[in-house]
Amino acid sequence: MVLAATAGCNRNDRKVERQISDFSMKKTHVVASPFKGRLLKGGKPVRNRKLIHELRWTTRDDDPLIKEIITDSEGYFTVEEYSVELDLGMFQEFIGYSWIYAAGDQTADDGEPDYFMTISRTDFDSGEEFGEPPENMTCELNSELEGFHLVHGVGMTKCRWDNMYIEESIYE
Repeated sequence: MVLAATAGCNRNDRKVERQISDFSMKKTHVVASPFKGRLLKGGKPVRNRKLIHELRWTTRDDDPLIKEIITDSEGYFTVEEYSVELDLGMFQEFIGYSWIYAAGDQTADDGEPDYFMTISRTDFDSGEEFGEPPENMTCELNSELEGFHLVHGVGMTKCRWDNMYIEESIYE
């Protein structure tokens, strides 16, 4: 931060000006970290299904960026890392939003997409919102969204993984 003060005097008053320069720095920000999982419905693989990955971030006020993911013949999918280079001011905080749902007939009662993973993360390195990469992730579309612990953010999911940490007390 640059802080400059100038003082000027006249007979009637003393004037002090302060100028704070809101400089910025271009930096790469991770919107979504990579992970792999398997999508199920009623315990059966959701085969060859298009998944919609909606991405937003601090400076993206318009419609979300849409990435499409296709499950394989056994329901497995891969979410790739997505990063953006932004020039944020010193008083701006980066927040990335990542929402994933299965395209097609999986919609909530209110007509909104039936998300199976939602993550809001602050600006840290790739993968840090999970603490460590999720192992053996399985997502059941017929289950309810539940909150899960993120190191640098908040999340709701219908997925479970072997090294998942759920902090019960904050979601009751």
